Parts: sequence; structure tokens; C-alpha cells
Amino acid sequence: MPLPTLLHRLLLSVLLLPLTAAAAQPFPPLGAAYSEVGGLVRESDEFEKAGRFRDSDERLRRALQQLPREQTASLSMEAFLAKDLILGRLANNSDARADDAALLAWLEQRAAWRDAFWGREANAALSGRNALALQLCKIGRCREALALQEEIYRLTLKSAGPAARNTLVARHNLAGTLGESGRYGEALAIGEELAAAAQAQWGADDPTTLRMRNAVAVNLSDLGRFAEALKLHEQVYEARRRVLGAQAPDTLSSLASLSATYSALYRHREALAYAQRVHELTAAAHGDTDPRSARAASAEAIELRRMGRLGAAHDKARMAWTQLAAAHGAGHPDTLYALNVYASVLEAQGRHGEAAQRSREALDLRVALMGEQHPLTLAAVHSLGRSVLSAGDAHEALALFERAHEGRSALLGDAHPETLLSLIERMGAALAADRLDTVKPLMPQFQRDVEALRAQHGLSVKSRRALFERYVEGYRHHALASVRDGENARAFEIAELSKARTLIESTALQQANRGRLLPAKEQEAVDRHEAELARIDRSLDETGAQVDRRQTLEAERNRVVLSYADLQRRLRAQHPKYAQQSQPHIASLADAKRLLPPDSVFVSYLLDGDRVMAFVVDGSGLLQAAELAPLPGLADSIDAYRRLVGDALGEGQAVWQLGPERYRVAPAAQPPQEGAQRLSDAAPIGQWLSKRLIAPLQASIGARRRLIVSPDGALAMLPFETLPVDGELLAQRHSVGYVQSLSMMELLQRRATSYGRLPPRKAMLAIGNPVYEGNARAAQPSAKRGASVGDDALLSARASAESEEGIGAAVEELSENSWENLPGTQRELESIARVFQHRQIDLISGADATEQNLLRLDRSGELAKYRHLLFSVHGYLSPSVPALSALVLGQVDNPPSVDGYVTAAEWPGYTLRSDLVVMSACETGIGKVVAGDGVMGLPYALYVAGNVNTVMTLWPVSDESTARFMEAFFARIERRLPVERALAETKRAFAEGEYGERLRKPAYWAPFVLYGT
Repeated sequence: MPLPTLLHRLLLSVLLLPLTAAAAQPFPPLGAAYSEVGGLVRESDEFEKAGRFRDSDERLRRALQQLPREQTASLSMEAFLAKDLILGRLANNSDARADDAALLAWLEQRAAWRDAFWGREANAALSGRNALALQLCKIGRCREALALQEEIYRLTLKSAGPAARNTLVARHNLAGTLGESGRYGEALAIGEELAAAAQAQWGADDPTTLRMRNAVAVNLSDLGRFAEALKLHEQVYEARRRVLGAQAPDTLSSLASLSATYSALYRHREALAYAQRVHELTAAAHGDTDPRSARAASAEAIELRRMGRLGAAHDKARMAWTQLAAAHGAGHPDTLYALNVYASVLEAQGRHGEAAQRSREALDLRVALMGEQHPLTLAAVHSLGRSVLSAGDAHEALALFERAHEGRSALLGDAHPETLLSLIERMGAALAADRLDTVKPLMPQFQRDVEALRAQHGLSVKSRRALFERYVEGYRHHALASVRDGENARAFEIAELSKARTLIESTALQQANRGRLLPAKEQEAVDRHEAELARIDRSLDETGAQVDRRQTLEAERNRVVLSYADLQRRLRAQHPKYAQQSQPHIASLADAKRLLPPDSVFVSYLLDGDRVMAFVVDGSGLLQAAELAPLPGLADSIDAYRRLVGDALGEGQAVWQLGPERYRVAPAAQPPQEGAQRLSDAAPIGQWLSKRLIAPLQASIGARRRLIVSPDGALAMLPFETLPVDGELLAQRHSVGYVQSLSMMELLQRRATSYGRLPPRKAMLAIGNPVYEGNARAAQPSAKRGASVGDDALLSARASAESEEGIGAAVEELSENSWENLPGTQRELESIARVFQHRQIDLISGADATEQNLLRLDRSGELAKYRHLLFSVHGYLSPSVPALSALVLGQVDNPPSVDGYVTAAEWPGYTLRSDLVVMSACETGIGKVVAGDGVMGLPYALYVAGNVNTVMTLWPVSDESTARFMEAFFARIERRLPVERALAETKRAFAEGEYGERLRKPAYWAPFVLYGT
């Protein structure tokens, strides 16, 4: 759905003769024939000052009745000006009351009055028609407005010349109407020329120059050139805040534009923060019920919906729609936008019938007002298609999406972001209607266009990731269509393109930057940019909810990102080896032969909604590509299975079977639906998952020793080792490891090879048993690592992060709570030291196990000199805010600048050259699943920091049993077994009872999973 049309509001203040000038000019003296007029106008002024616009309006109408209705040869200048000013004030009053119909009527009268008196080519007459044109476009009649604006520009150019302010403003208004009509390319070309001319004539900070630059930024965003738009919007916002003040209308418009641009980049956390600020300041200035506040509430509602806060979104969306309908009427563009927002929230809440009804209302009104091909009409068609598809009518939805896609393609071009979104929805509807063949010819070009969109120069990693998350669904549709047509090699290539993209790119860039490939001066420039970005990120974490401060930092960050992109482009042009290393290679089937070890098989899963694809590959190539049976509710079922297997259900929670092959965790005292059956045994779920995910591939997997799984979506949370196969667990048949994609495996193998050429590294750094609270009681032997902070504290901290209090504020909130000490981790460290016979192993524990000491090791370069790193500590998981997930080090006697939480946001700033990191803490392998990148959080961050293999956990682990598991695992590592084999043998030994009957349960050995080579 496109953003609300903010531009026309800006243009209202760029008139050749502003409406407000009518109130500012003194009322002319009139003869005795009009003696009452002056008194009525003075009364009107007093009412207007008191905000009593209707009373003011009544006095002005009475005054108007006493003035000449028609122009005659005897009409005096005083009488003309009196009527002109009264018409202007009536227009102002209508605008203040948000009465667009009355405003249009008064503007029409004033334009006709001026035309008759001065002639159509006079400046005053042009000003009157300009105000009329802007109002026409505001209410959706942009075609009529465009004809007027073209005439105004032509006549102004003729009378004033090309360089006059009035000429530039007239052309600017024409460009604005072109943009409102969807002719963004033409509007941008004119706008860029005008902004340059205005800056040359009046300076960069002139309000008119800033309006013209803002219009350029709007059109850049409308064209999908988001990096350029973001940069310019930030410049205009900072200038307006400095020149006009933080609460000036133009400044708020710029902040709203920034919110809109972040929203277009799918960075909804930032978009929501700015939208909330705009709504707050607008309501403070104009009142909660003012239409301007309602529009701001509608913009806030859509960001709340995108963040999943549906209750708040519903309340704000409904309020905004009803207020705008009352103020403007049902058919006003602002009302229709608010109605579409409300419908989208209803759809997200699962109220599909209501959503479709509201979407149809909005579409019918838009067609009547704007025509079939207006951008907002096409947006309404798109919205209705979503509602209809959600309601279950795939065939009608397909017809609607075809209409939206083809209309946007004709109006905006095939590669426009809005066109691509309609094509994704068209693919989805075609899939649901079993008509995928109708869209398959469009899929290759779609893929090329999305790659170009996310490759825009100057986009940050975060923006590229967010953009790809929105568009990657189209790749999955393409892969599925290819599988169904037997184009299996092509399907595998698309699957690789759709996995771990920004992780691969960030990891490749990090390897190139730290690979000693550049001259010293160039390396210094790279290091300086990375350090600057890390500094800004830390400041952002600490800023909390200070929106203006956050925006200043975001703008600074985006400037550094753009400068870094410029540097990267130059370095790649000048240093071919650096270019090769910093730009990742997407692996193909031809690469599998050299990448896959002998006696191994690679299984890649790809999810497209409920549909599941699987690809089985070995060194000889693709063995199998299959569309498996659909798995509705897969994420909930895997969550239920993981919690049952790991004895990880929270207090008061239970697993419920909702129906055949549907499971969910819900309160034990409240079944999630009628007929739900409580389940306490994981076996039925495991058997079902194995039947759906493993059995169809079993012949291709065969008896190979090593199984490498590339999961997708919720499958990343599934401990495949625990699935039953022919009477035994998968872990007893295969060594199971994980990797994000074949391309990521290639990158990590290259990293491991380069580390093998380093000078000899120390065997291990082991950090554990931090002091969490000096007077805290020691944890019981069965304590969970990460489970001791109260649920209320965890929920409160996560809520802080979700509500824009920031990562720093949430961590501060957590740090006020007590983590139990973990004495078992001291025994774990000592036993591992004995395994290595204290050779080349450094232990840091107790009061020394602090973030400050870890930072000291990193800054001195010592941290990069260890092959293995072990963290036996508490872990904090934030599924919804991945950057908040952390390893928790000492919490006592930290300096003010150190909180003891080494978060996922901070790890990329560390330099690792480790073959293995083991996070012997709770749920370190869990995180937010981002489409196109996989699990975010600690695993992602450690790869970017420079690690190769990572052992992490899928559920809370016991202090005592984990110590025994780690001792057994590292004993095998010390014997030089490969990591995957060492972990597999340790798991097998536990599962077969070598460490006691109690520890045979998967809860004790199955949480540990290996990602890497």
C-alpha cells in the first residue's frame, strides 16, 4: 500500500500568493454604501482568534452579501479587494475546519473573481487558480489540477521569465501534481532541476529551496531509489529543524517523510518511532480530533500493524478513519487511505470478511473519484486482493492482483517496488488457485529486478536485509514453480539465492577487510569506517526513546554507510583480489563436488508458506528435488516438539494437539480451542515430523555417515537428531550438522583454510562462572543457564525493546535483576583444562569473567589468537529483538560504560579468528527467523565477527549435565577429531547410556547443535 500523499500538504504553503495572506492584509476602507462590512469583518477576526471558525464564517458570509456579486465598470478597487479578501478568509476558515468541499467552492469563486477583474494572465489571477489546482489534486481530482498547473506555468514563464521565483514555484507545483498523478519520473526530473536552481539563487536553507529538495526526496522514494531518498530526507529534516524549529509544520512533514521512507525499506521499528513522534507533536499542536492528527494516527497505525501490535493498530486505525470520515466525508482521499489502513489491520487480525468489505468500499470510491489507473486506485485494488485471498477466494484474488500488477506495470514500470509487490501477490494467488503457470514467465525478470533493488548504492546491511525479507517470497514461488515443472537444478539455484543473503555478504566483506589484501592507507580507511559504524551503533543502543537524538544518529550512520559504500566501490575497482573476496559467490550444483566431504549428503529445505521443498545433494550432484506434503502450523508444532523434548515448558504451559498434525504451546489451564487434547509425550510429534521431512528423502540420503542440513524458517529450531527413523534416532544413524546454505558452507571453508595459514594459535580460551551477584545463593545443580531471571523481568525488557526504549534501556532493565551464580561452570572449565592438560588453554572465571576483560582481549588482538572459544555462562534470548540476545558476563563492579551483556549487536565489532565457538548457555541457537537470512541473533553475529563453527543450544541447559557433556565433547576435540564428528560421537554416547541412564534423555544432549563447515 503506498504511503499517504504528504506532498500536497507541503504544496499548500508554496502558493504564489498564500491563502494566509488574506488574513494578514489590512481590510481596505470602504464608502458609506458598505458601512457594515468593516464591522462584520472585525467581528469575524475576533471569532477567528478565539478559534470560533463557524461564527467567524457566518460574519464573513453576511459581509459578502453586502458586496457586489458581479463586476461592473464602476467597481472600485476597494470593493474588489474587500471581496477578494473575504473570499480568502472564508477559504482559510474552511481549511481550519477541514471542510474541503467548502474550501474548494470558495477557491473557485475567488479564482473566477480575480480572473474577471485582472484577466487570466495577471499574477493575482494565476495565484488564485494555483490555490484552486492544489485543492483539486488534494481531493483526488489531479487530472483537472494538472491542466490548470500547466497553464499557470506557461503564463508565468511568459510574463516573468525562467529564473523568477514565481516561475520556479509554478513549475514546482506542476511537478508536485505530476507526482501525485503517479508520473514520478517526470516529477523527479523537473524537481532536481528546480532544487538546484533554488539553491543557487536563495541558498540551501531557504524554506522554498527546502520544499523543492523535499519534493525531490519524495519522488526518489516513490521511484524506489531509497538510499538516495533517505539521504536527502535526512538533510532536509535537519535543515528544517535548525531553521524552522522541531515542531514547525514543514519539519513534521519531513519527519513523516522519513518514517515513510524507512517503512518503504521495511525498517518498521524506525518507521514506527518517527510516526509516533509526528502523531504526538501534531496532536499537541492541533488537538487529538483534528484531521491532521487523524492522518498522523493512520500512518502510525500501519506501522503498529507491521510490528505485530494489532490491538493498538486497530484502535488507532478505526479512530483515524471515523474522524476523517466525519471531517471530510467518506470519499475524501485521506478518508479512503485511512479506510484501507483499517481494512489491512482487520485482515491481520484474521477478520477477513470485514476486511474485504471495507476494501471494496474504498476501491469503489477511489474508482469514482480518481479513475481506474490512478496510483491510489491501484493500491486499493491490491489491498482488496489481499483481503479476498485471506478470505479464501483465490480466483477472484488472482484477477485483482493481475489488475493491480498490470496497472502498476503500465503506470510505474516493471521494476518499480510497488509493481514487484503486486507481482509477488499475483504469484501467491496463482499458487493458491493452482495457476502458477500463468505467472512463471514473469519470474526470472522479477528476480533480476529485486536483485537490482537491493543492490542500490548506499543501502545499509540492515536496509538490504529488510528489503529482501519483503521480496524473497517471490523467489520461493519461483523455486516451487521450477520444481513442479521438473527444472530441479534451476530450483536449487533459486533456493541458494533466497537463503542467508546478507549474512553471506557481511561475512565475505569481513573476511576481505581482515584478509590483509589492501595497502596500509586503504586498510586504515576501512577500519575507520567500521569503527565509526560500531561507535554509532553503540550510541543508538544507549539512546532509548529520544526520537530526535536517534534520528541524528541514524542520519550520521547513513552518511557513514554511503561514504563506506563509495570507498568499497573504489577499492573493488582498484584491487581485483579484494573485489573477488568481498563479493560472495552463490554456490551452484557444480560446486557441490568440491564443497561436500566424502560420505556426506546435503539436504536443503525451502519453505513457501505451508509448502515445503527439499533438495538432496552429494558430491555427484542433485540426487532429489521434491515438493513435500504441506505443513500448516509448522512453526507452532516445532515449538511444541522442541519444548517437550527439552523439558523446556514454562510454568503453567502445556502442549495441546489442535487436530491431526497440529500442535501448539498454550496455558495449561486454558485449551487454545474447543476439542484440543493435552499432550505430554514428544514422540507423536517427532514421528509425524520424521514422516513428513525425512522419510520422503530417505532413499537419497542412504547410509552416508554425515548429514548436513540447511534448514529454512522454523525448521532452524528443530533438533533433527531427535527424529525417529526405523526404530532409532537420526543421531544414531548420522553425524548431523547444520549450515545456512551451500554458499555459506563455501565461504566458511574458505575462512577455515585461511585460518590454517595463520601462525600457530592457542588451543582455547574458556570463560565461565562469572560473578552475577556477590551475595546471591549458588544455583542448584539442576539450574538452567539463563533461566534465573524472573519472567516478569524478561517480558518487561522485551517490551521495552519493542516499544522503542532501545536495546540499551532493555539491557539496563535486565541488569537490575539477579542472575544466579553458576558454580557448575567452574567445574566445567577445570575439567576441560584437565582434558587439554593445561596446554595452551587460558581460563577466565569468577571476578575476571567480565565484558571489560573480553573487550581488553579484543582490543589487544589476543582474542583473535585462539582456535576455540568456550562461554559457560548465562544466555539471554530475545526472539523478537535479535540484537538484544546476549551472553551474560559478570554483573558486579562493572564500570558505567560496561553492562556485562555481550549482545548480538556488539559481537560484529569483535575480531575473531576461531575455528569453533561453543556457547554453553541457554537457547543460544534460537532467535528471530528472518526470511532470506534465517535465524538472527548470536549465531549470525559470531559469523560476522570471524568465527567458523558454532555450537549452540536450542533450549535451556542444565548446569550439571552440560558440564559433563562439554568435558566429553572437548576430550574428543583434544584428540583432533573434526568438530562435527566429536559432537556426533558425544551425542551418541549420551543417547546410548554411556554417561548414565538419566542422561540418555534427549533433553540433556540434543540441545547442542553445530552450524558451520
